[in-house]
Amino acid sequence: MIKAKDTDLSKYKIVFCESIQALEWAYKNGLRRDATIKASSPAMLWNKNPNIKHIEDFWSRDNIKKFQLNIEKYSIDIYDSIVELPGISHEVALCVARDIIRFDRVLFKAACLTKKDLNAPILFISLSGKFGPDNKSLNTPWELLLENNNNFSVVKYELDRNYRELTTKGITWFYRAFLAGYETIFFHFIQKLHTFLNLNFFKKQIIVPRENELLTDISYQLIIRGVKVNGVEVDTNSINAVYSDKNKKDIFAKIHPIVCKRFKKWALDDLNSALYKMLCNSLNDSLNIYAKSKDGWEYIIKKGGYKSNNTVLMSSVLSNTAGCGMASAFRKYNIPIVSVQHGVSPEISENQATRSTRFDSSLSDCSIVFNEAMKKTNESSYFTVGNTFVSGISARHLRVAKNVYSLKNTNVPDIVFVSTCLFRGNIAPVLAWFTDYARALKEQDIIENVLAKLPCVVRYKSYPEENSRYADPSPNIEEVRKINNIELFDEKIDMRFLVRQHRVLITTGATSTLSWLVLSNKPVVFIIFRNSGQLAEDIHEDFKKGIFVFYDDEYSELYKFLSCSLNKIEELWMQKELDRKVMINRYFTKFNSGSGKRAAKMILNNFFKK
Repeated sequence: MIKAKDTDLSKYKIVFCESIQALEWAYKNGLRRDATIKASSPAMLWNKNPNIKHIEDFWSRDNIKKFQLNIEKYSIDIYDSIVELPGISHEVALCVARDIIRFDRVLFKAACLTKKDLNAPILFISLSGKFGPDNKSLNTPWELLLENNNNFSVVKYELDRNYRELTTKGITWFYRAFLAGYETIFFHFIQKLHTFLNLNFFKKQIIVPRENELLTDISYQLIIRGVKVNGVEVDTNSINAVYSDKNKKDIFAKIHPIVCKRFKKWALDDLNSALYKMLCNSLNDSLNIYAKSKDGWEYIIKKGGYKSNNTVLMSSVLSNTAGCGMASAFRKYNIPIVSVQHGVSPEISENQATRSTRFDSSLSDCSIVFNEAMKKTNESSYFTVGNTFVSGISARHLRVAKNVYSLKNTNVPDIVFVSTCLFRGNIAPVLAWFTDYARALKEQDIIENVLAKLPCVVRYKSYPEENSRYADPSPNIEEVRKINNIELFDEKIDMRFLVRQHRVLITTGATSTLSWLVLSNKPVVFIIFRNSGQLAEDIHEDFKKGIFVFYDDEYSELYKFLSCSLNKIEELWMQKELDRKVMINRYFTKFNSGSGKRAAKMILNNFFKK
């Protein structure tokens, strides 16, 4: 690591930089204005500086598609290669496969490097600061990928920025309580009470390390049926456990030819060694986290006296390394594991199979889901180990249709565009078949060709990302600020709290946001990006029947539609009601009420011994 005062920045003709602020700092400290700046950041590339080049130009739509569609087979090959090794459990094999797939984010960046980058004098401006609740790095590990380039230098820049956390600012206490429901309030109160008092007379109990909307509904129904709720977590940082070195060596030996084949296909041969070294370091860390989580939960199980005949683990989001360790511990003691769906997404996504290692069904004895489509998705996954039970969606999701206002001030535009433009950066997996910059350009097409032309004021609701992908705000937000008829809503508030304020909801992408919009019974306009790998092709027709669907080559038609009177749009929406019920039943929720009760009865009947 070097400091600006310790080096002559003017000698560098190639600079890797992902921050406008950091670049201006470098210019002031001697960097030549004609130096080539390589970046992935949409804000950087939006800049009028002709010397800023897109480092991800290599990634055409076809290349990303090939890269992404091979992930499923890749993950299966990895899993199969190590699961039969002595001492390797399903959970360990899954943990390794997940981590290797996660490492594709690094490979994606490595593929952008050229022969020239291996030897040329390069300056990398590494960014530091607060990036989110997990404080995830904004930096691509260029210094590790180019460790053999003796002309590569790193300078650290501290970002001058204030990170904004998710908030409910402006949302009335009444509406938050209404949306949460009495089930959630009761659950949180009783959970704390049970945990604080450490009551031991309960014959049945559940352990809840992570919750979500449906899980709180189920927990409430279990509580009123006499089940104790234990809100227990494990701090892996306080546990001194490491995974077996012998097993690590065996794992590394097995995966070496598989991963190197993929590295060779997408990156320069000269980078193979650095990539493998980085992957092994990542796996080493993950396996140690796995061991810490497993040991921590085993300690809690033994200390709490939890038994297989009276205890159930019920959790949301098992799909990380610590989740694998937790599942392994409970499996060791034959304590049933029940997972609860967090949000709609895999069941409507084109690329669901590529993320199947991260399905909760790969670790749970029973996976409780919203709809039949998710049940089918679980059952088609190579890694699923348990059954799937369809309960329906949470009561909280269904409450968004109730005519209760979420803000004191409801004087807002009738039409809102709900952005789902969450960039990949160095955090998110490779799912959609476009780069972050291409994604920003697609969003801008909607802004310029539809929203800006409408004869009324519309709201643009930015995506409330938890962990920053880039140092600079999305350029789309900056462009929206310039347009007179678009009101920018850039508060980090979840859209579920805002849907009741508007009459027409517009969005894109196969994300969990869509479920909140569709279930609000407000007219929903869904824009599909053709050939993007987002919404599954076989469900397009069902969506067209149930909601208003337009493609990204139909902006003139969309403009005409949104220019109609709101009464007309709502009339057309009502005409789709029967088809929409079919669509909702298939892809969102099989039942319109009683999900928590239904799932609770299943758990009592199947996992607690009489």
